[in-house]
Amino acid sequence: MNGPQDELALFRRNPDEGSKTINANCRPKFIRWGLDNHSIDGADLEDIFQNAFILMMQNIQGERLVQLTGTLCTYLFGIGKNLIRAFLRRHRRTDWLGEDTLPEQANGMPAATAEAGMMWQQTSDTLWQEVDALGDPGRSILILTYKEGLSAQEIADVMGYAGADVVRQLHKRARRDLLLLKARKVLDKASYELLFLSLKKEMKDDEIAQKLGLAGPEAVKKRRLECLEQIISTVSFYS
Repeated sequence: MNGPQDELALFRRNPDEGSKTINANCRPKFIRWGLDNHSIDGADLEDIFQNAFILMMQNIQGERLVQLTGTLCTYLFGIGKNLIRAFLRRHRRTDWLGEDTLPEQANGMPAATAEAGMMWQQTSDTLWQEVDALGDPGRSILILTYKEGLSAQEIADVMGYAGADVVRQLHKRARRDLLLLKARKVLDKASYELLFLSLKKEMKDDEIAQKLGLAGPEAVKKRRLECLEQIISTVSFYS
Protein backbone atom coordinates (compact mmCIF):
# COMPACT_ATOMS: atom_id res chain seq x y z
CA MET A 1 0.00 0.00 0.00
CA ASN A 2 1.12 3.55 -0.73
CA GLY A 3 -0.63 5.25 2.16
CA PRO A 4 -3.81 5.85 4.18
CA GLN A 5 -6.06 6.20 1.12
CA ASP A 6 -5.00 2.77 -0.11
CA GLU A 7 -5.81 1.32 3.31
CA LEU A 8 -9.27 2.94 3.22
CA ALA A 9 -9.87 1.72 -0.34
CA LEU A 10 -8.85 -1.83 0.60
CA PHE A 11 -11.17 -1.75 3.60
CA ARG A 12 -14.08 -0.64 1.39
CA ARG A 13 -13.40 -3.48 -1.05
CA ASN A 14 -13.18 -6.14 1.64
CA PRO A 15 -14.66 -4.89 4.95
CA ASP A 16 -14.78 -8.37 6.49
CA GLU A 17 -11.04 -8.90 6.07
CA GLY A 18 -10.34 -5.31 7.07
CA SER A 19 -12.41 -5.71 10.23
CA LYS A 20 -10.48 -8.84 11.19
CA THR A 21 -7.18 -7.02 10.69
CA ILE A 22 -8.24 -4.02 12.78
CA ASN A 23 -9.59 -6.20 15.58
CA ALA A 24 -6.41 -8.26 15.61
CA ASN A 25 -3.97 -5.33 15.47
CA CYS A 26 -5.71 -2.25 16.82
CA ARG A 27 -7.98 -3.65 19.52
CA PRO A 28 -5.17 -4.97 21.80
CA LYS A 29 -3.28 -1.66 21.46
CA PHE A 30 -6.39 0.32 22.38
CA ILE A 31 -7.19 -1.86 25.40
CA ARG A 32 -3.58 -1.72 26.61
CA TRP A 33 -3.44 2.06 26.12
CA GLY A 34 -6.73 2.49 27.99
CA LEU A 35 -5.59 0.36 30.92
CA ASP A 36 -2.27 2.22 31.13
CA ASN A 37 -3.74 5.72 30.94
CA HIS A 38 -7.23 5.60 32.46
CA SER A 39 -8.98 4.11 35.47
CA ILE A 40 -11.32 2.04 33.33
CA ASP A 41 -11.60 -1.73 33.54
CA GLY A 42 -11.00 -4.01 30.60
CA ALA A 43 -14.67 -4.89 30.02
CA ASP A 44 -15.63 -1.23 29.69
CA LEU A 45 -12.71 -0.63 27.34
CA GLU A 46 -13.86 -3.57 25.21
CA ASP A 47 -17.31 -1.97 24.94
CA ILE A 48 -15.81 1.43 24.11
CA PHE A 49 -13.63 -0.07 21.39
CA GLN A 50 -16.61 -1.91 19.91
CA ASN A 51 -18.67 1.29 19.89
CA ALA A 52 -15.79 3.16 18.26
CA PHE A 53 -15.50 0.45 15.61
CA ILE A 54 -19.24 0.60 14.87
CA LEU A 55 -19.04 4.39 14.48
CA MET A 56 -16.06 4.04 12.15
CA MET A 57 -18.01 1.54 10.02
CA GLN A 58 -21.02 3.88 9.89
CA ASN A 59 -18.80 6.75 8.82
CA ILE A 60 -17.27 4.65 6.05
CA GLN A 61 -20.60 3.28 4.84
CA GLY A 62 -22.23 6.71 5.05
CA GLU A 63 -19.30 8.20 3.09
CA ARG A 64 -18.53 10.66 5.87
CA LEU A 65 -15.03 9.18 6.04
CA VAL A 66 -13.59 9.64 2.57
CA GLN A 67 -10.02 10.68 3.37
CA LEU A 68 -7.54 9.57 6.00
CA THR A 69 -4.68 11.62 7.39
CA GLY A 70 -3.27 8.59 9.22
CA THR A 71 -4.18 4.93 9.46
CA LEU A 72 -7.59 3.46 10.17
CA CYS A 73 -6.25 2.42 13.56
CA THR A 74 -5.29 6.03 14.29
CA TYR A 75 -8.75 7.17 13.21
CA LEU A 76 -10.32 4.53 15.45
CA PHE A 77 -8.17 5.67 18.37
CA GLY A 78 -9.46 9.21 17.87
CA ILE A 79 -13.07 8.06 18.14
CA GLY A 80 -12.21 5.88 21.12
CA LYS A 81 -10.55 8.75 22.97
CA ASN A 82 -13.69 10.87 22.59
CA LEU A 83 -15.79 8.00 23.93
CA ILE A 84 -13.41 7.54 26.87
CA ARG A 85 -13.61 11.24 27.74
CA ALA A 86 -17.39 11.02 27.70
CA PHE A 87 -17.29 7.81 29.77
CA LEU A 88 -15.12 9.43 32.44
CA ARG A 89 -17.17 12.62 32.44
CA ARG A 90 -20.40 10.63 32.77
CA HIS A 91 -19.08 8.67 35.75
CA ARG A 92 -17.96 11.81 37.56
CA ARG A 93 -21.41 13.37 37.75
CA THR A 94 -24.99 12.64 38.64
CA ASP A 95 -26.54 13.96 35.45
CA TRP A 96 -25.60 12.16 32.28
CA LEU A 97 -26.81 14.23 29.38
CA GLY A 98 -23.51 15.78 28.33
CA GLU A 99 -23.66 19.47 27.53
CA ASP A 100 -27.33 19.30 26.59
CA THR A 101 -29.61 20.04 29.55
CA LEU A 102 -33.29 19.37 29.59
CA PRO A 103 -35.22 22.47 28.48
CA GLU A 104 -37.53 24.13 30.94
CA GLN A 105 -41.25 24.20 30.30
CA ALA A 106 -42.46 27.43 28.78
CA ASN A 107 -45.96 28.87 29.13
CA GLY A 108 -47.22 25.60 30.55
CA MET A 109 -46.54 23.87 27.21
CA PRO A 110 -44.54 20.63 27.38
CA ALA A 111 -43.91 20.59 23.63
CA ALA A 112 -40.21 21.31 24.12
CA THR A 113 -39.87 18.82 26.95
CA ALA A 114 -41.99 15.88 25.87
CA GLU A 115 -39.33 14.13 23.81
CA ALA A 116 -36.49 15.25 26.11
CA GLY A 117 -38.41 14.02 29.13
CA MET A 118 -38.79 10.66 27.47
CA MET A 119 -35.03 10.46 26.98
CA TRP A 120 -34.30 11.36 30.61
CA GLN A 121 -34.92 7.83 31.84
CA GLN A 122 -32.11 5.69 30.54
CA THR A 123 -33.34 2.54 32.31
CA SER A 124 -36.40 2.05 30.11
CA ASP A 125 -35.69 -0.91 27.81
CA THR A 126 -38.86 -0.21 25.84
CA LEU A 127 -37.78 3.34 25.17
CA TRP A 128 -34.39 2.28 23.84
CA GLN A 129 -36.07 -0.30 21.62
CA GLU A 130 -38.03 2.59 20.13
CA VAL A 131 -34.79 4.53 19.67
CA ASP A 132 -33.38 1.52 17.79
CA ALA A 133 -36.44 1.61 15.52
CA LEU A 134 -35.55 5.15 14.40
CA GLY A 135 -32.57 3.96 12.37
CA ASP A 136 -29.51 6.09 11.71
CA PRO A 137 -28.44 8.80 12.04
CA GLY A 138 -31.10 9.48 14.68
CA ARG A 139 -30.44 6.29 16.60
CA SER A 140 -26.68 6.86 16.85
CA ILE A 141 -27.02 10.52 17.81
CA LEU A 142 -29.51 9.82 20.61
CA ILE A 143 -27.41 6.95 21.96
CA LEU A 144 -24.20 8.98 21.85
CA THR A 145 -25.93 11.91 23.55
CA TYR A 146 -27.95 10.17 26.24
CA LYS A 147 -26.13 6.89 26.83
CA GLU A 148 -22.52 7.80 26.05
CA GLY A 149 -22.75 11.42 27.23
CA LEU A 150 -21.02 13.02 24.23
CA SER A 151 -21.49 16.70 23.43
CA ALA A 152 -22.69 17.87 20.03
CA GLN A 153 -19.13 18.73 18.96
CA GLU A 154 -17.80 15.35 20.10
CA ILE A 155 -20.53 13.60 18.13
CA ALA A 156 -19.61 15.67 15.08
CA ASP A 157 -15.99 14.60 15.52
CA VAL A 158 -16.64 10.88 15.89
CA MET A 159 -19.36 10.68 13.20
CA GLY A 160 -17.67 12.92 10.65
CA TYR A 161 -20.24 15.73 10.52
CA ALA A 162 -19.26 19.28 9.59
CA GLY A 163 -19.84 20.65 13.07
CA ALA A 164 -21.95 20.80 16.22
CA ASP A 165 -24.77 22.73 14.52
CA VAL A 166 -25.36 19.86 12.09
CA VAL A 167 -25.55 17.42 15.00
CA ARG A 168 -27.98 19.67 16.90
CA GLN A 169 -30.30 19.76 13.90
CA LEU A 170 -30.16 15.97 13.51
CA HIS A 171 -30.63 15.59 17.26
CA LYS A 172 -33.73 17.78 17.18
CA ARG A 173 -35.13 15.80 14.25
CA ALA A 174 -34.44 12.47 15.98
CA ARG A 175 -36.20 13.54 19.17
CA ARG A 176 -39.17 14.73 17.12
CA ASP A 177 -39.33 11.44 15.24
CA LEU A 178 -39.12 9.51 18.53
CA LEU A 179 -41.99 11.54 19.92
CA LEU A 180 -44.08 10.85 16.81
CA LEU A 181 -43.23 7.16 17.02
CA LYS A 182 -44.56 7.13 20.56
CA ALA A 183 -47.58 9.21 19.52
CA ARG A 184 -48.56 6.70 16.84
CA LYS A 185 -48.85 4.03 19.54
CA VAL A 186 -50.85 5.95 22.13
CA LEU A 187 -52.97 8.53 20.29
CA ASP A 188 -56.11 8.11 18.25
CA LYS A 189 -55.82 8.72 14.50
CA ALA A 190 -57.14 12.31 14.58
CA SER A 191 -54.86 13.33 17.45
CA TYR A 192 -51.82 11.77 15.78
CA GLU A 193 -52.59 13.60 12.54
CA LEU A 194 -52.72 16.92 14.39
CA LEU A 195 -49.36 16.28 16.05
CA PHE A 196 -47.85 15.04 12.78
CA LEU A 197 -48.93 18.16 10.90
CA SER A 198 -47.57 20.35 13.67
CA LEU A 199 -44.21 18.69 14.31
CA LYS A 200 -43.31 16.91 11.07
CA LYS A 201 -44.94 19.14 8.46
CA GLU A 202 -44.43 22.29 10.60
CA MET A 203 -47.79 23.67 9.54
CA LYS A 204 -49.11 26.77 11.28
CA ASP A 205 -51.95 26.36 13.75
CA ASP A 206 -54.45 28.22 11.60
CA GLU A 207 -53.58 25.95 8.65
CA ILE A 208 -54.03 22.85 10.80
CA ALA A 209 -57.36 24.15 12.09
CA GLN A 210 -58.58 24.67 8.55
CA LYS A 211 -57.37 21.25 7.36
CA LEU A 212 -58.84 19.33 10.29
CA GLY A 213 -62.01 21.38 10.66
CA LEU A 214 -61.22 22.74 14.13
CA ALA A 215 -62.54 26.01 15.55
CA GLY A 216 -59.24 27.87 15.19
CA PRO A 217 -55.59 28.13 16.29
CA GLU A 218 -56.48 28.08 20.00
CA ALA A 219 -58.31 24.80 19.53
CA VAL A 220 -55.24 23.36 17.84
CA LYS A 221 -52.98 24.49 20.69
CA LYS A 222 -55.34 22.95 23.25
CA ARG A 223 -55.50 19.62 21.41
CA ARG A 224 -51.71 19.56 20.94
CA LEU A 225 -51.17 20.14 24.66
CA GLU A 226 -53.58 17.30 25.46
CA CYS A 227 -51.74 15.02 23.03
CA LEU A 228 -48.35 15.73 24.57
CA GLU A 229 -49.66 15.27 28.10
CA GLN A 230 -51.16 11.93 27.07
CA ILE A 231 -47.83 10.81 25.59
CA ILE A 232 -45.88 11.83 28.69
CA SER A 233 -48.35 10.00 30.94
CA THR A 234 -47.62 6.73 29.14
CA VAL A 235 -43.82 6.88 29.51
CA SER A 236 -42.55 4.38 32.06
CA PHE A 237 -39.72 5.93 34.02
CA TYR A 238 -38.89 2.81 35.99
CA SER A 239 -39.54 -0.09 33.66
